[in-house]
Amino acid sequence: MRRFLALASLTVTLAVAAPLRAQQNDAEKLFRAMEEKIMTAKSLRVAAMAVQKFGDEAVNYKGHGLMMQGNKARFELEFEIYGTTIKKRRVSNGSQMIVDEPGAGPDARPTPVNMNKILSGALASCGIVMATELACSSGDLARFELDKNVPVSNFKMGVKEKVGNAEAQVIEYIVKFGGERDAPVKLWIDTKTNLPLKRVMEYQGSWTETYSELVLDAKVDSKEFDLPK
Repeated sequence: MRRFLALASLTVTLAVAAPLRAQQNDAEKLFRAMEEKIMTAKSLRVAAMAVQKFGDEAVNYKGHGLMMQGNKARFELEFEIYGTTIKKRRVSNGSQMIVDEPGAGPDARPTPVNMNKILSGALASCGIVMATELACSSGDLARFELDKNVPVSNFKMGVKEKVGNAEAQVIEYIVKFGGERDAPVKLWIDTKTNLPLKRVMEYQGSWTETYSELVLDAKVDSKEFDLPK
């Protein structure tokens, strides 16, 4: 099980210095525009399926995320490993939140003031599974810094390809998780919406994540963020 979701090192490892954002190439400009669009949205709803492959083994994931201004958020992740279904959840009403992890039970704590900035930034660079793992981790999210814990660099422009019926521009870049090795990422960005369609990342196996929904600035019912009792 250690082979899968070994995200403990991602939570709060402050060993990597923030990269200098020098002159940006076209691939980085495209990524930064997508990142800003996600991070500045008034609301965000995302759903994705992901597969993590490690040798001959594979684990399937379902991830759902919902965020709204005011640090309101709901992130849920479900996957099955070795015959056991595992569910994780974090719900924030803006001031308080519940973190629910297997074996730990619901844990109430204050909502970090920068939570949605962190989670939307992690979604842009790493994907919904990694963002949900970060949201549901037991680490101190308030101490997490995107440019130190998950810096992105080495942007390259790829080809244009179809993802389903949508035309996408492929870009490649590197994510560095804490002080660990580089994780190469290949990202398909919708040429019309400038939002992610698909992502492949090499990090403790190969991750392929496909987005079935990624909607910005839609009307969201505030009841979605009621804390579970």
